[in-house]
Amino acid sequence: MLADGLVSVKVLRSGDRWFGVTNASDRPLVEAALRELTQEGKYPEGLWQQR
Repeated sequence: MLADGLVSVKVLRSGDRWFGVTNASDRPLVEAALRELTQEGKYPEGLWQQR
């Protein structure tokens, strides 16, 4: 759709870190980063818990 000109996309720049999980081996790094962000107050406690 994008290549055919049917839609457009606006890309926003951000100074924040980005984390992707494409392999199971990525999980520990991302979990540690999210714990750190939670400790810094950037994510609320319990955000990732099942309800």
